[in-house]
Parts: sequence; C-alpha cells; structure tokens
Amino acid sequence: MKASHRLANRPLRALAVVLATAALGACGSDEDPTVAAGGAAALTCEAKQFAAGGVVAGPTAAELGLFAKTYTVGTNTLVLTNTGDLTINGKSITVASTCLVQEPTGDMLMLSWGTANTVGAGAIVYDSHVDIRDSGVTGIVDGVVL
Repeated sequence: MKASHRLANRPLRALAVVLATAALGACGSDEDPTVAAGGAAALTCEAKQFAAGGVVAGPTAAELGLFAKTYTVGTNTLVLTNTGDLTINGKSITVASTCLVQEPTGDMLMLSWGTANTVGAGAIVYDSHVDIRDSGVTGIVDGVVL
C-alpha cells in the first residue's frame, strides 16, 4: 500500500515549522540589532532605539517595498529605494538602522544615521532619522527638523 502524500510530508512540514520558528526567534531582541532578509544588502534594525515591548524588526523586502518612493517634505525631497538606499535632496545617506515599527495607527519605517548616542539605560539615539508613515514624513536631518 502506498503512503499518502500528506503522511509522507508531515515530518518535512514539522521540520520546516521548527526551523522557521528558530529563525524568527533569533531575529534580535531589545539587546541586539535585527537584520532584515532580502534586497541587495541586509538591513540592520537597532532595536535599542525603542522602548521594550514594542513590535520592532528589520523590514522584509516586501515591507520595505511598500515605503519605497519619492517623498516631498517642505522644500526637501527624500527618495527611498526598494533596497533601502536613501537620498535626501540628492545627497546619498548611509543609513545605520532601518526598522519597521508596528503602531496601532499603522506601520512606520524609521531610518537612522549619524552618531549613535547612548542614553539612559543603554538606549540609543541617532543624530539624524526620518520616520515614514502613511500620514507623512517627520524627523531630524543634520539638526534640521522636517
């Protein structure tokens, strides 16, 4: 008697679930930065920028793609590519941290760069950052509030 297709694949499915769970569990904590999969280069999310308990992680390629476009903020133009490259007013920015933050009002993508300053009990604050939401872009770029 031939084993059914479902029975033959159960051990493989169980192994896939275990491996996926282990991989997701290894995706950082409040102590370590997380790394997003996909795109030309892996993007790092420095979770120490956020209060404990928040839902923060490096974006997947699909999530990053949702934010990839040109934004106009006052007299500033920001361009975010689907690989995480950022330019502001034509100047290429070397982003140190790219985090997707799940908020009750919708997801926010936070890109941070510049000097990372340690504050409080080990939290990190970068000199410059932009927060991209459906409602618009805010942040501080080279000391100027957007």
